[in-house]
Amino acid sequence: MSAMTWLFFAIASVAAVSVSNILQRVLMKEEDSDPASYSIAFQFICTALVGTYAFWRGFVTPPPSALYLNFILGGLLYGFGVLFLFKALQTLESSEEVVITSSRVLITIITAILFLGESFSLQKGIGTVLILAAVILVSVTKSKFVFDRGVIYALAMALCFGLAVTNDTFILRSGVDAVSYTAIMFFLPGIVLLIARPRALTRMRHFAQPKVLKRMLLMCVFYSVAAVSFFIAIEKGADASQIAPINQAQVVMTVLLAAI
Repeated sequence: MSAMTWLFFAIASVAAVSVSNILQRVLMKEEDSDPASYSIAFQFICTALVGTYAFWRGFVTPPPSALYLNFILGGLLYGFGVLFLFKALQTLESSEEVVITSSRVLITIITAILFLGESFSLQKGIGTVLILAAVILVSVTKSKFVFDRGVIYALAMALCFGLAVTNDTFILRSGVDAVSYTAIMFFLPGIVLLIARPRALTRMRHFAQPKVLKRMLLMCVFYSVAAVSFFIAIEKGADASQIAPINQAQVVMTVLLAAI
């Protein structure tokens, strides 16, 4: 029964983030869109949305312990992961980036086995292979693969995000409230990005346009639902090595939604 519960939230997360990805593509097609300012605004808008919900239902302050180091680590991993993604997309096609960054699933699986003591059965292995094969199938192009700086940035992003999921699982298994944790994990990477790219604040005027702001808010709503669902799935018993491959199904669903 518990497996069905976390699986429901995992699937809900994939569906919500797929819609968010479509809206993200629409936003980034704007001529004056800036990835850095967009991401900083995105982090803090999602913080406000999830934070409001968390306080409405009862915000749970994390227990004072060594977990604070894990919170800081999570903020750094997600923050730098986004920065590496920006760098990668400057030189790579989105299809190349998707295939390379999908390797974060393998990083999560390996680190979850090593640091969390998770088991990885043949059934999980087959499921992971099928999902990754589907991701590669819908993303592959005829362009020649070149190992350049963009690939290094994409791999660095995969490392950060792969480790972040394992870190998330460790924290949530320690009794931290999933919704409250989601709000914190939107806020901390936003601070990291703001420190790394302070000049991005000068480009925030773009979001004052009603059409852009409306799309941004809608995208943040869907992504916030996806993030909360993802962390609740972990809170309810999903292994990091299980939910990471399932989450990659968003690539396939995004492609299908884009086609529609």
